[in-house]
Amino acid sequence: DILEEVTRFYGYKDIPLELPLLHKEPSDLTHLFRKRKIKNFFAFSANMNEQQNYAFYDEQFLKELGLKLDNCVELQNPVSENNTRMVSSLMPNLFSNLKENYLHDDSLRFFEINKKWIMKDEKVVEKGSIAGIFFERRKPVSFYDCKQYILDALALCGIKNTTWEK
Repeated sequence: DILEEVTRFYGYKDIPLELPLLHKEPSDLTHLFRKRKIKNFFAFSANMNEQQNYAFYDEQFLKELGLKLDNCVELQNPVSENNTRMVSSLMPNLFSNLKENYLHDDSLRFFEINKKWIMKDEKVVEKGSIAGIFFERRKPVSFYDCKQYILDALALCGIKNTTWEK
């Protein structure tokens, strides 16, 4: 409204009818293509559904789980009493997705590619992260199948040498 009033006062006829020049520099899009490859792999090869969760923990759900998380970024002015910390792991929100959907399906597979925030040396560190979860009601989930999905996704990114730790 203010812009419209200023424009009207200045005069529509005095505004030149040409678009402003936008100078663009070429940039490396490798990270976007890699992210797209990973999403397509998990969605189509692993038959998983992508989740887009909030950047905050659901404090009530964390209490239900009995989960205590360290190195979380606490908000000075939280959005609500239930969302006071930013996610330092994508897994709790994926567990919440699982809880909301497991009654409707015998098999659920979710993944999320998002950011997480941790406190390190009294500074906030933002990192990209990927997490996934497999749920089967009628049969156990095979660790080796899940491991192979991870190895295949890493190979898509050109990562071949991996180590596995318990």
